[in-house]
Amino acid sequence: MKYIPFFFLIFSTLFADNISKLNNLSLGIKFNINFLQAPKDFSLGLEVNSPLLFGTVGLNFEFDYAFLRGSIKTNIIKKEEIFNYYTYKLGIITSTGDKFDRIRPYLKLGYLMVHTPDEVFMKPFYNGIYGGFGININFSNPSFLGIFFETMAIGIFEEIYVDEFTTRQIFASGINFAFGVKTFF
Repeated sequence: MKYIPFFFLIFSTLFADNISKLNNLSLGIKFNINFLQAPKDFSLGLEVNSPLLFGTVGLNFEFDYAFLRGSIKTNIIKKEEIFNYYTYKLGIITSTGDKFDRIRPYLKLGYLMVHTPDEVFMKPFYNGIYGGFGININFSNPSFLGIFFETMAIGIFEEIYVDEFTTRQIFASGINFAFGVKTFF
């Protein structure tokens, strides 16, 4: 499982249509917040985007380390605590323009896996999908460093409950906003 992102990076560089497209690899550090649960559900993450295949579509891999303030009192949660969970995202990204463009919009769509602590939640893994759009803003032209803003919708295929007495989903779904710093290689 840990070699999957590297496989996609190698695959995409082999099929890039010219040498300039090989330089579209990007790495980002970001801060996420779930709009529906703010400020109780937020995360820090890393994002890697492969060079664009055929100049338009690339692969996207993201890892988020999330913090959830447990505010719903149940048989397990007796007081407000902070729980950590992880999200892994693997999908496609499409973008217009060149990496040196001052403003560069993009779209994302893919698979999402949420890993929760075994001792708190009923299941350790939940699956879902994500989709959204964002914009890269370069500091100068040409620049290998910039900031990005994105909005995403996240849907989990199953309800994530803390225990059988909780009647509503408490995190990891809904509208997500992210911003961060991204560098292009």
